[in-house]
Amino acid sequence: MLTRVIVSASLAIFVASQAPAMLDAGANANPSTTSRARHPEWTEANAAPSGNQIPSILRKEAGRVTVKASAEGHFTGLFSTNGHTLTGIIDTGATFVALGEAVARNLGVDAQDIRYDHTVATAAGDIKAARVTLPSLTVGNISLKNVEALVIGNDALPDILIGMSFLGRLSSYAVEGNTMKLVQ
Repeated sequence: MLTRVIVSASLAIFVASQAPAMLDAGANANPSTTSRARHPEWTEANAAPSGNQIPSILRKEAGRVTVKASAEGHFTGLFSTNGHTLTGIIDTGATFVALGEAVARNLGVDAQDIRYDHTVATAAGDIKAARVTLPSLTVGNISLKNVEALVIGNDALPDILIGMSFLGRLSSYAVEGNTMKLVQ
């Protein structure tokens, strides 16, 4: 049975906000360059994040994280899964955590587990996606196990989109001015 998952227009906004950086990187890139080379944060836990946005975690307390909005108004942070750290953009309008296929493979998702049997409706039209489970997903002092995610086949996402399959499992999350507070 084909499952339709509605993802908000924020995926398109995210792609549009990242397009200049992706196009600049792609214009100068060698086609044989691996995703790992484009994402040094996968090999070093404290490496600088990719893209133009700098994740800004203001405060970490036991089970609580406060994230500051970027200049573009996006809430981003460094998220860890499977021993890899990458930039995540928090999107309360996205149903699931979402990541591109190259990101998923670099995180250790087995290619055999990636079956594009879901259709995702976006502002740019329908795209195919595969549902997977991340063993854990961590930001600051908050860590959740067995987080449902969608792998987007066209690699439109250079990092990871943090949707409700993560946020909905928190005891609370709230935006106050230019900060977002997450509570486990």
